Amino acid sequence: MTYTKTLSHQIKKLDVALPWLAALEFAKEAGGLPTNIQFEHAISDNNKPFNFDERSWWTSSIIAYPESGNVFIKGKDIIDSIPKDRVWVLPASCLPGEVFESQDKRICILMDYYNITVTDSKVVIEPTPGTMRILSGFIQKSGKSGVKDPETGIPLVPNAEKNFETGNVKTAINCNIYRSNCQRVIPISRGPWKESVNADLGATDPLNVSSINFGLDDELQNLHLRLSRLKRVR
Repeated sequence: MTYTKTLSHQIKKLDVALPWLAALEFAKEAGGLPTNIQFEHAISDNNKPFNFDERSWWTSSIIAYPESGNVFIKGKDIIDSIPKDRVWVLPASCLPGEVFESQDKRICILMDYYNITVTDSKVVIEPTPGTMRILSGFIQKSGKSGVKDPETGIPLVPNAEKNFETGNVKTAINCNIYRSNCQRVIPISRGPWKESVNADLGATDPLNVSSINFGLDDELQNLHLRLSRLKRVR
């Protein structure tokens, strides 16, 4: 799904900083957290650019990537490698075969639509079928610059030959990606610089929260809320 630039005017700052799960729930009543590409549109809107105010902001987008220079292990759940209060899991059963069959060591998975199951020990991400992006050319070293993919806003290496979902990278806009060396399943955040995409900050970090304003595109946002419903299991 490609978002139009009109969505940039819908992002509202909510004047609160929260961990990601709490931010997702808090922003839901106001329309939901913006996706990474919605932030891209807001940043590039010359009429009303989004001002980061030297702070970092949560998006609703989740990214998964293997250890630097490695691939996802066939048939195994993708599990975040950095310990925290809960283990973050992307089940292998939810993913198409090309995630594990590809020998591309620069692959990543971007998810904007998903269900989340939260227990005392786990956060399980189940992407909505047909909506996730499997991207080739993901940068292997944190802080390096890449060419921004126009469909997702994720920086990719300029010579990426293949992209399973979006075709070759066709834009000259550069930005940096910050990532871990190990395997991650993690929400994306943006800021404090507009040129950076953060794929390394912990979901328990209290970052700033914004939302998509209802009323300008109710149909799309209602879809977002239905697909992003947070299901808590006590």
